[in-house]
Amino acid sequence: MAALGREHRHLQPLVEMGNKLQRYEQELAETRELADSDDPEMAQEAKAEVARLEKSIAALLEQIKPALVPHDPLDDRPAIVEIRGGTGGDEAAIFAADLFRMYTRFAEGRRWRIEMISQSDGTACSAFQSPRARAAFILLQRQSPCFPRRRRSI
Repeated sequence: MAALGREHRHLQPLVEMGNKLQRYEQELAETRELADSDDPEMAQEAKAEVARLEKSIAALLEQIKPALVPHDPLDDRPAIVEIRGGTGGDEAAIFAADLFRMYTRFAEGRRWRIEMISQSDGTACSAFQSPRARAAFILLQRQSPCFPRRRRSI
């Protein structure tokens, strides 16, 4: 039952966008009929409305395209992030600590729960969990810690 609830939650925005698209297309068909009327004032207003509806439909189609990508079942899981200093001695350990602080601040800014799993010199392993529908895993897999508004390509 929980799996059905998650699937419903994932599909609900797509269904709402589809219903909105149907309404826009029906309005567009009705407005095009008005644009062919004999009244020049009515035809002019209808043509302006047709242009507005066509823009709205194009924008809505751009929103629908990414929503059609199949949902990965792992997206709802917590993200486990391990940061290692690697080779480089103290400098690598300092960089790893800075990187850990960046990810921690990013998670705190989104009000995620942070659980430290283990920590040693130059190595930190922690789990980030998101209480919201959009999970930590999907955001962190492509998130740049230095530029939080930019995403890395896959």
